[in-house]
Amino acid sequence: MYLKFIFILSLLLMQLSALLSQTVLSLNPLFTEQKAFLFPQAESKWALDENDTIVIKKTGDNFYLLKYGKANNPSQYEAVFIYVGNTTFLDLVPKIPDTIGSKEYRTQIQPLHSFLKIKIEKDTLWVAELNYAWFYNQLTKSKNLLEHSWREGGLLITATTIELRKFMEAHVNDSAFFIRQFSLERVHTTSNKSSISPSINPTNDAPVSFKRKCLPAFPLKDGWLGGDGDVSLVVNETEDLFLFSDSYVGQSGDTSRQQAKDHTLVSNTVGVASCMANGKYDIKYYWKDMYTTHPKPVFESFTKRYRYWINDAFMHKGCLYVLMPKIGAKTAPTPGDDIFDFSILGFSLAKVTDPINNTPDQWTPELIPFTFLDPDIYDLHSLVKDGNYLYLFTDKSRNQTILLRFPLNFIDSPKGHMEYYSTANVWKPGMDTTDMAVILPEQPGNTIRYHNDIKKWVMVCGPGFLDNRIRLRTANELTGPWSEGATVYECPELIPGTPEYRKNNFCYLGRELIQYYDKTNCTMYISYDTNNTDFSEIRLNPNIYSPKIITVSLTKYGIR
Repeated sequence: MYLKFIFILSLLLMQLSALLSQTVLSLNPLFTEQKAFLFPQAESKWALDENDTIVIKKTGDNFYLLKYGKANNPSQYEAVFIYVGNTTFLDLVPKIPDTIGSKEYRTQIQPLHSFLKIKIEKDTLWVAELNYAWFYNQLTKSKNLLEHSWREGGLLITATTIELRKFMEAHVNDSAFFIRQFSLERVHTTSNKSSISPSINPTNDAPVSFKRKCLPAFPLKDGWLGGDGDVSLVVNETEDLFLFSDSYVGQSGDTSRQQAKDHTLVSNTVGVASCMANGKYDIKYYWKDMYTTHPKPVFESFTKRYRYWINDAFMHKGCLYVLMPKIGAKTAPTPGDDIFDFSILGFSLAKVTDPINNTPDQWTPELIPFTFLDPDIYDLHSLVKDGNYLYLFTDKSRNQTILLRFPLNFIDSPKGHMEYYSTANVWKPGMDTTDMAVILPEQPGNTIRYHNDIKKWVMVCGPGFLDNRIRLRTANELTGPWSEGATVYECPELIPGTPEYRKNNFCYLGRELIQYYDKTNCTMYISYDTNNTDFSEIRLNPNIYSPKIITVSLTKYGIR
């Protein structure tokens, strides 16, 4: 404990020393998720002098890990590139290891942001610091120019990100804004990357043409103690992937949240389900660093700013693509708001090039930023791969469905290739919010799948918070018109008097399992999740926070 305290104290002293040395630091970042950009030419090893180097390596979807100092004991920063006007800045914030102290300790260590001007000319990286003297002169003349605090001669900017950006944009071209420009030289090294392409197992890219011989189940076993989200994906004629969002995980022998000595919530896990011809079914669950004291999700964000949940997934040319919302802290949550204490900060697309020959705990996903979608305007619900396009069913202003798409040829770099379905009922390039056709006067469904036997798209909607109905809509074309929603199921977990009912239950995320569809009887299989606002109820009740499966006859509801 003493050593942990000394280490934490040293971190605080490091930040104080930065202020004492008259450095300009900020409480808030200069970037937003939509403004951060990738700067591939900066990815390299750079020599500062004979002993010290800087190594910049892509780590997350739109940011980097920067290591500075001697190789055996570098300082590590989360590094984000951002434009301010025509000037490129690097936003640096120290990485605080999860191995020090307790979570309570770490929450009291506030990493501060520093900003550097960056320019690359061939193999030279030019860096300039903000000029403390310039800021001192400006802010002493006008104390209201930018919210800040003085600490023993150092400057700590406390303004919001928006306020900070406006201030920087207004003054960045002042000749005295920067000081101490210095240069680093690129260190050329031999690449250790293999020239052999990864083995790609042929996977099912075409519409599903077979029905499973058994029904899925999600037993609590092998340390997997429940999860939600449950996006399903066909791998081949005997195997499926189930991608879960928040999941409870424990040790290898754990089969109960109540009995597990220690279980942790990780932001996503993956199940590999096998359904053999004889009807025998099994599922194996995976996450990273399984059965250790620090388990991790399969899809890591590599930052404390947000974690990844699972929104949707599809296969394309043997690769697995997973759409993931960035789940961050809610701004000023109300007291006791520990159920919906999160915000969606943006979206990323994960690409797994060899999902078949490696178990999910060994995957190394490539993270592709989806920065063209502003989460304050759009909420991306579900994807449809059809023909040469990927269609994005998007919620505009929380209550209208609009439809976007881009060619699959640009799946690894979609920005700049977006099209929207317009009010003229034609596809147009770009993102003109004033001209987008409203496909539905409500949020999109959670899955949209094509049923070849009835020649229709079927959308599964609901259930939602405090709404236990699962509804179906159909359309001949993705662009509509879509039918009125037909209620096909009411979740008993919200109906008083049923065995499943609990006072604080809520249900969500109905999704079709298209690989289980029975064409002979026109019977759909749908999964949905049940949760509870009382954590003790989740801990004690194995029927809560474990996916449910229901069957729905399309013929019964006149869908044909």
